[in-house]
Amino acid sequence: MTITRQTLRYQAAASRVYADAWTVLDIFTGLPIVVGGIIMDGPSDQQVNELVDELNHEDLETRGKLRPGP
Repeated sequence: MTITRQTLRYQAAASRVYADAWTVLDIFTGLPIVVGGIIMDGPSDQQVNELVDELNHEDLETRGKLRPGP
């Protein structure tokens, strides 16, 4: 199966609150995600990219679109 942008649930977007910051959006809801009770709005570009990659990997495994790793 080919994984495309449409397959991915989470994406980075410019923060609507903080200048020069990012948010992690859940495309199913259109809202920033919440982790541990904290809205993920304001991380650096490196932090947001790492979080988006990790969340999308977990989501693809959960939905059976990616084989679990070792």
